[in-house]
Amino acid sequence: MNYEEKSPKMEQSAHEAPQSQEDILTNAAENQEVEEEMEEDVEHEEELPEEDYSTYSKDELYETLRAAHPVNKLSKEEVEQYYRLLTKIEPFFKAIIQDEREQALEKYLADGGEADGFEYRLDEKAKHFFEIAKALRQRRQSIRQELQEALRNNLKRKQEILDELRHAVESIETEETIRQVKHLQAEWRKTGPVPKRFARDLWARYNALIDMFYNNLSLFHELKELDRKKNLEAKEEICAKIEALVELPAREAFRQLKVLQQEYRHIGPVPQEEKDNIWERYKKAVNAIYEKRRREDELFKQQLQENLAKKKALVEKLTPFAEFESDRIKEWNAKTEEIKAIQKEWEEIGPVPREEGKEVSKSFWSKFKQFFKRKGEFFHKLDEERQQHLLKKQELFEKAKAIIEESTEETIEEAAKQLKKLQDEWRKIGSVPEKARKKIEEGFRKLMNDFFDKRRAIHSKKEEAFVENLKKKEALIEQINARTEEVLANVEPEDEVEQWIEAWVAIGHVPRKDISRIQNAFIKAMHELVQRFPGLDEESREELDLSITIRLAKHKAGGERKLRQKRNQIMHKIRSIREEIDTLRNNIEFFGESSEAAKMREAYEERIAKAQEQLHVLEKKLDLIDSI
Repeated sequence: MNYEEKSPKMEQSAHEAPQSQEDILTNAAENQEVEEEMEEDVEHEEELPEEDYSTYSKDELYETLRAAHPVNKLSKEEVEQYYRLLTKIEPFFKAIIQDEREQALEKYLADGGEADGFEYRLDEKAKHFFEIAKALRQRRQSIRQELQEALRNNLKRKQEILDELRHAVESIETEETIRQVKHLQAEWRKTGPVPKRFARDLWARYNALIDMFYNNLSLFHELKELDRKKNLEAKEEICAKIEALVELPAREAFRQLKVLQQEYRHIGPVPQEEKDNIWERYKKAVNAIYEKRRREDELFKQQLQENLAKKKALVEKLTPFAEFESDRIKEWNAKTEEIKAIQKEWEEIGPVPREEGKEVSKSFWSKFKQFFKRKGEFFHKLDEERQQHLLKKQELFEKAKAIIEESTEETIEEAAKQLKKLQDEWRKIGSVPEKARKKIEEGFRKLMNDFFDKRRAIHSKKEEAFVENLKKKEALIEQINARTEEVLANVEPEDEVEQWIEAWVAIGHVPRKDISRIQNAFIKAMHELVQRFPGLDEESREELDLSITIRLAKHKAGGERKLRQKRNQIMHKIRSIREEIDTLRNNIEFFGESSEAAKMREAYEERIAKAQEQLHVLEKKLDLIDSI
């Protein structure tokens, strides 16, 4: 889609005859004169601050031009001002539109579309922007045509006035002739400007005819003098007005001066004796305004240089920002505030010389944009990382949800361990995109809170059961302690021990804070029970005590694993003792028949006997573990 608008120039119809070279030159001259007339009420561009519209966004450019709507309500001067504004901002607006079109095309192609089927449609702001632009051009062209037509009509009218004035000058001098000349003078002053290429000649012819008319007057000399005195008064009044302009700012004074000069030129001759005086006064007053303008121009140029120096200093101040690098958001935000402060300083500085302003402005904004480009790249990378973090957290969320859904009262502790690991993983994952943060964080937190609330409820319920179990175990210990020797004499020790341990284990868990106390009380009661069995030797009592310890160990969490470890340790020790016995027996064979050798043999046999006793104890422990 082409967004270029056609210039509202007059196109030559196919049936029109080709223009001659003279016609072309005439039209070019008229166009130039129209441009000059339209510029008269518009401030000179060199005196305006140079705005850098390249930094404006699409919306900012639109808002800048939108003030021109509706175009038909604008004055001629406002139309020209907004047209000049349009010529500056339209290229940047079109460039942004072109970028948007290219991005839309890339996305369209990436989504599987064909290039031939792509159609880009302007949004409402873009359409309105181009509508305003078109209306401005049409309105300006209309004003140009009206002005061009007015210049032609004024030229024609002044040529007619000159013809009528020439006829009056050449006719007999009467009161009617004088009235006619006065009327023609008024008509001349009332008639607006003409094309500038004709103005000097027309004025010279007009002035010559007026002088000729007054010089030829004889019968009405007194009337002529009176008229010249009135002209003198009018010129003196204009001189006074020009002299007062020196109090105004130079720009405003210069604007009003042009109007007064135009009035001065259209006033007729003054008395001969006052001609030089009034001219000197007029020239002095005008020169004072020009001198004021010159001085202010010099001060303005000096200010432009000072502004240029300030802007160059800000460019240097901005240089490090173009290469700034950091992996911390806080540092980027701090630098952004600094660079915005520099931008504010830049905007507060006034205009600079046009020939150097573009270069320093280009240098400043290129560094400015470079900083924000790097910042954009950083946050783009950060957004990608946050998106990956979001995916990881979503994955953990689903894992946690599955664990919770599959958990039961029996497996809730295992589920809690898994969920705590997931919580640790969750905390280690970095931040997620801001728009998703609240939802994912609150969702995960609620999931965890609901689970652990449920777990606490189960624990609370279990705790009540544990208290009951504690009472049962305390009662059980009392029963064990109540078993007398008389009762124990009629039971098998192994059966007695086994039934109490089975009863103890069958009761179940007790509150955590009471585990150690009640367990120790039970073991103590069981060991005392063993001591009360009548008719048992010490070895049998030791075996029963060991049996109690082993049986209780079996029923503890991980008890079977610990018993296997204990069995392996005993087996290792048995092998070690057997190897030691074999070594001692082997060494005995090498002893001689001396009394000293006999002593050593006796010592070795004593060590072998002790090792065999130890081996016997260990083998009994091993048999006991295997039996359990």
